[in-house]
Amino acid sequence: MLIKAADIKALMLPDNEPLTLDELRGMDGEAVYLVDMEPVEYGWEDGYYLVDTDEDVAFNGIRKFNLKLCAGFAYRTKPEQPEREADHGR
Repeated sequence: MLIKAADIKALMLPDNEPLTLDELRGMDGEAVYLVDMEPVEYGWEDGYYLVDTDEDVAFNGIRKFNLKLCAGFAYRTKPEQPEREADHGR
């Protein structure tokens, strides 16, 4: 049986599904990657935030979000962007 390197890599990496509130609360002091958080009009950019369960927030030194708002928008690592057709020269 042949195993592809990509299959091995996928087995070794933790899944990168959106984190639940319970998962976020279990990551005190760890970084999570937040995407599509509001308010976009204030110059939001996706990025890494630290989880602080003492205050129940994720913060990056500038912005702070209540962990309840982060559930479903937080990932363990930066999510991969789906490939677009334009990337393939079509």
